[in-house]
Amino acid sequence: MRRSTVFRCFAIFAAISVFCAVFSSCEKTNEHYSFLASIQNVDDLVMKKDFSGALKLLKKSEKYAYNYQARLGLYKRYKYLGEKKLAEKALKKGLKKFPGNPELAAVYGQFLLREGRAGDAEKVTKILSGTKYGSVYSEAVLKNSSTKSLPVYMSDKFIDIYKDIYANTRNPAWLVNCALIYLSNGEYLKASLLQEGILRSGAKLKFVSRAEAEAFASSSVFWALVQFDAANYDICLQNLSNAVKFTTSEEVRSLAASVSSDCYMQLDEIEQAEKARSAYIESSPEKIPDIVAVNSALWSYENRQYRRAYDLLFSVLERNPSYAPALLSYGKLAWEDSLPVEMTDLEKTVRKTTLRTEKMREFDERPRFLISDAIHRLSEIEDKSRGDEKTGEVSEMNLIDSLIVERISLFMRANSELPINAKTAEIWRTLEKNESGLNMYPSLLVYYCVQKLISYGFIDDARTLFSNYISAKYLGAKDGGENGDVPVASRENEPVEVKLDMFGGEYREKSEKVPESVVRLAFGDRVAKSVASMSIWEVELAAYFSLIDGNVSAAKRLYEFVLFESGGVVNSYDVAQSFENVSVFATPASAINLSMIYSSTGEFQKALSLYGLAAGKCESVALKSKILYRIAVIQFSLGNVEQAKLSIDYSLSLDPQNAEARLFRRKISG
Repeated sequence: MRRSTVFRCFAIFAAISVFCAVFSSCEKTNEHYSFLASIQNVDDLVMKKDFSGALKLLKKSEKYAYNYQARLGLYKRYKYLGEKKLAEKALKKGLKKFPGNPELAAVYGQFLLREGRAGDAEKVTKILSGTKYGSVYSEAVLKNSSTKSLPVYMSDKFIDIYKDIYANTRNPAWLVNCALIYLSNGEYLKASLLQEGILRSGAKLKFVSRAEAEAFASSSVFWALVQFDAANYDICLQNLSNAVKFTTSEEVRSLAASVSSDCYMQLDEIEQAEKARSAYIESSPEKIPDIVAVNSALWSYENRQYRRAYDLLFSVLERNPSYAPALLSYGKLAWEDSLPVEMTDLEKTVRKTTLRTEKMREFDERPRFLISDAIHRLSEIEDKSRGDEKTGEVSEMNLIDSLIVERISLFMRANSELPINAKTAEIWRTLEKNESGLNMYPSLLVYYCVQKLISYGFIDDARTLFSNYISAKYLGAKDGGENGDVPVASRENEPVEVKLDMFGGEYREKSEKVPESVVRLAFGDRVAKSVASMSIWEVELAAYFSLIDGNVSAAKRLYEFVLFESGGVVNSYDVAQSFENVSVFATPASAINLSMIYSSTGEFQKALSLYGLAAGKCESVALKSKILYRIAVIQFSLGNVEQAKLSIDYSLSLDPQNAEARLFRRKISG
């Protein structure tokens, strides 16, 4: 084909295209004018009350409805004429022709909601979520969920729905609903970001009624607690200030005083915390919250306001004799009061004369917190707790093992001159008094008693107490003893009958008592099966006893769980990770013992990394010196002589009395 022919064909095609476009435009323009003219005639007939004629003409007008506005016009007129089915049909056709059109979806959604068809409305209006018509979708979802249980409204899908409603209504209650969902999921920061328009200091608000002011105060308290959970303590304080400013509720003021104090404590503003507590105490001396009074009493004692501390703490104990924080604080202050006061010879002499100062007189004549009284009060609560268990009642004190531990701890400190046998007798007496089942005791009490027995050198007694407790609590011991799921004999060393299931049948045979050494060796392996349900201290002690009983593999596994898997942390024990994910719940002792195991099995790099971690977490200077000595030994064995010298010098600088470090320093110097 020649070029001229191609050119002519292209020109003809272009001309046809232009003609079609012009024709289409003209057609749309004609449809527009035809629809407008037809609708005008429909409206005229309606004005003349000719509804039948108007309906006939409106049906004919549908063929000219070329855009979504025309479809909405048809819907409105059908609806006015009482033709709901035709009105809905017009919207359906419109959405089919213009899918995703928000105006049509919004109008159709409202129509369906008025007809009580919330389920259909939710489907139609789903595309409106997040748009300016989002409230229609939100209303559909809420109405469709109204027949369901309350937890449905706390599901994550309602977050955007509540936000859409707030965007259209500006009612802050919908933001509260959003915040509650975030809070239930533990997403405190996201909840805190929802708060809008925080009233700053010095700003003024005027409310029409008292109820309106109280509503604002309640809202401020809610957002204060949200901000506290999100660790935004400064914003929390501002909210609390607003709440107190606009409320007359003593309950709100009490809560604000307590939370304000906690905020200042978190911000390390101790003086401000006490000012917040004192302001409330002075304004409502007869309605002081117990925790506020206790905290203020402790602050007063530390700042030598002894009379005030005594009055505040006893005001709580008079109202609530079993209030745990007050009892624990009383024990602490009683021990402080029992310690001798450091005084110079001059001060001692002056105190005996008329030259004694007013401060000296106040200190000498102030009321004292007595250890004997504290022990008596704690013993009463301990007895009451056991009485409640026998009668089937469950008191608040049954949940607070720390009071029992505080009582025996105070007794031990106040009677430090007692012989070891008397102290251990008190330990077993306390355990017996608080036994809830065979070998079942309060967890904190077991922890305290095991540690004490170890410190007194009664390792076997400590092991027996701990293994019996763990077996009864986790391992399903048949006799409550330490053997757990290992067949056990009677306490008289008699053989025991054991039921065996073999090839579908049963028979009985005699089994001698499992040797004590075998039971001890197997203890750590059996504990390793239950670590997920155990407390960290329980696993640590199980690892310790496994280590001293020679089951190194079990001890290693248990210590690795404590250090690398507890608290939601999972670490593959790879030294390349530099042990960055070590659990915060692990004690330095666990890291030290696992380091020793790594060192004994030739895993020197892991041992060095863990020793370094333990040294960083250790608060005891003497213990840190010993750790650095062990690091130096490993470094020297690996040929890193200079690093070993640096470590041993650092060890000796911390504790010049470290004999092992001094000997090793001479060795590597030579």
